[in-house]
Formats: sequence, C-alpha cells, structure tokens
Amino acid sequence: MALLPKEAERFDGLSLLYWTVMGPHGINRAIERLEFCDCKKGLGVKIIGGYREQTREEFGIFIKRVLPGGLAAQDGRLRTGDLILEVNNMSLGGVTNERAVDILRSASASNHMSLMVARDDESRREFIELMNKYGSHSSFKGSSGRVSPTQLSTG
Repeated sequence: MALLPKEAERFDGLSLLYWTVMGPHGINRAIERLEFCDCKKGLGVKIIGGYREQTREEFGIFIKRVLPGGLAAQDGRLRTGDLILEVNNMSLGGVTNERAVDILRSASASNHMSLMVARDDESRREFIELMNKYGSHSSFKGSSGRVSPTQLSTG
C-alpha cells in the first residue's frame, strides 16, 4: 500500500485514488512533502545525481550530505540518501545536476521551498548504486562537490 504524506494534499476523488493506488511517482513510493521557510541562505545540502549526457545515464537527484549548521540540519527532516522528486512543484526527473542546483537556488531565493522526497527501498537502492559508482570520483559532474544551494563553490 502506498504511503501518503502526513498531511495529504486535497484532490478530487479520482486523483486521490490515483495517488494512493498508482502514485504520481510510481507504484508504492513512500513520499513526503517538506516545506521550508526562511531559506534565503539555502538548505545546506550537497546533492548528487542527475542526467549525464556523456554516458546517457540517468539517476535521480539525491541528498549526498546534510551540512552541519545549515537549515536542513537544524530542521532534521532531510537525510542523506533522500531522493528529491520535486522542488516547488517542478519535477527533477531527467535534469542534470547543474540544473537541479539552479532549481534549488531559485527556490531558495524565493524564501519558500517545498520539496517532495522519496525515502523507500527503491530510492535507497538507487542511491547506493550511485554512491558506489560515482560517490568518491570527482570526474562525475553529479558529484563535483557543488553545494546546493548554500554555497557557490565548485569542487
């Protein structure tokens, strides 16, 4: 059975049935919507993943690291390995790592960020595969050390 976010969004009956049976992000995804305010300085996370044009590999956008002292660390809800599906209702499916960083920075600049994240067996498997393949290699642009969205530095 699919899990609903703690505060389920309001849909008409048909959409709600689709959400619980099929889910907009796949079958039986455990997803949660997280809202952040006062985030002009960013969340304080590093991300990894995204579409790689060179190899045509596509990974989701994952939280690689929650930085100590950042908003995400203080809040405590985002965790390493969380798959970010949407930022302010904008899908991150199929985007490059650089585009995901830009989307997170833009959302941060608005001072309100709504993230839809998956934290389930499927996303854990993909995160482990991604980290095993690229987690310690700087040649993968999706793990270049870019911090999103709190710092502008690159690895």
